Amino acid sequence: MDCRLSASATSTEVAPFTPSPLAEVDAVTHEVIADLGSNGHRADMDQQTRDAFEKAISRLPDWIRHDLGGKDGALRMRAEEALVAMLVDVLDRASGKSG
Repeated sequence: MDCRLSASATSTEVAPFTPSPLAEVDAVTHEVIADLGSNGHRADMDQQTRDAFEKAISRLPDWIRHDLGGKDGALRMRAEEALVAMLVDVLDRASGKSG
């Protein structure tokens, strides 16, 4: 069977692939998961930092929780960006970078 398109066939233009803006975050997440120790925690993360993460996650606003599980891509991305900002703040505070 010949699978070539004839000259009379219509062609459909396909948009070029654009990676997700969260691809970098996904890569970091995979790095962190690969870096987990046998107890499920990063070896270099102290208890105080883990507690700070748990506190930040437990205090997530309802809109973030709702939008993270939503089907609307724009709302989900907004919630993901807000969550990342909160977690970066926790890391900055733990490392003494934030005032």
